[in-house]
Amino acid sequence: MGSESRRRRGLLAKLGLVSLALALAPAATGIAAPTRAAGGASAPHAPVAQRTVPVRPSATSGPADQITYQSARLRGVVDSGGQTTAYFFLFGTTQLYGGQSLTVSLVAGGGPVSVFGQIAGLLPLSVYHYKLVAINALGTTFGADQTFTTSAAPLSLTINASANPGFLGGPLSILGAIHGTGGAGSAVVLQANPFPFTGGFQIVGSPGLASAAGTFEFDLPSVPVTTEFRVVGVGSGQPLVSDTLTEFVQVAVTMTVTRGSRGGSGTALTISGLIRPAEVGARVSLQRLVGSRWMLVTATTSQPAAIESSSYAITLHPTHSGLYRVFATSVEGGHLANTSQAIVVHVHGPPGRVASK
Repeated sequence: MGSESRRRRGLLAKLGLVSLALALAPAATGIAAPTRAAGGASAPHAPVAQRTVPVRPSATSGPADQITYQSARLRGVVDSGGQTTAYFFLFGTTQLYGGQSLTVSLVAGGGPVSVFGQIAGLLPLSVYHYKLVAINALGTTFGADQTFTTSAAPLSLTINASANPGFLGGPLSILGAIHGTGGAGSAVVLQANPFPFTGGFQIVGSPGLASAAGTFEFDLPSVPVTTEFRVVGVGSGQPLVSDTLTEFVQVAVTMTVTRGSRGGSGTALTISGLIRPAEVGARVSLQRLVGSRWMLVTATTSQPAAIESSSYAITLHPTHSGLYRVFATSVEGGHLANTSQAIVVHVHGPPGRVASK
């Protein structure tokens, strides 16, 4: 009995070692171990995903879209190859390119993704080459060369003046340009609408032609009053009208200093002059330069003088030598206020001794 018991115990021990080995076999071999499902049946574990080996990225240039006369959106597809990847587009009017879109980063993984690059500052009616470039730690990949053509630039007109405000009776030039495709050599006319702007625009002078660069110029001998100007394109095609330019004209102001005889309150000065065109009732201020500011000394109003001018006169017993001027406003609205030439006045100088500056 003793030997039989020992034999049975040895057999059970061997069976226990075999069961333990079978239980550990899946972990050692990579085979899915059976598990007990809720219903009591055995089911295998899901296999563990294998890690993808990183590779250099792939880059495929796609067609461009959103094309205008000065911009476009470039498209393509990038596969990061399992590494953080940067991409951008090279572009230019030849396959030497020369331009580059902004660089964008992609995180690792995810497979092929659509990418975009916005570019601007392009020339109208021009063929552009471009290709996609993708870079990661394992290498650089270039997409194939692609092309697109920008559209024609729409025509537009801009104008400016040689001086604004202008001087009463002085010459003035209206300068401008036709921007866009096909503007060179186009015919244009100048139109004016003088203050009070109720008469409507009327053609001034003869039509002109834009240069090969699209520029043009209209020269006027004088502009007597504040006037609205615009330039209109002449000929077939789309209507072409510039924005309205308001050319302001200042009144003309003169100033004369006459020294009288010395009296009990000092030497009297007469400050007088004319304002053109006639501005009857306009405020006329005598000013003296103190430091960097013009300070009011005294004021009066203008009086009728002639059809085309009004006059003013101020009697003054100055206590300070210095630089003086007259500032005249406008009351009828068609002109801007203006100042006279400044004159140096010496309080204690001999009668009539003034120096212009």
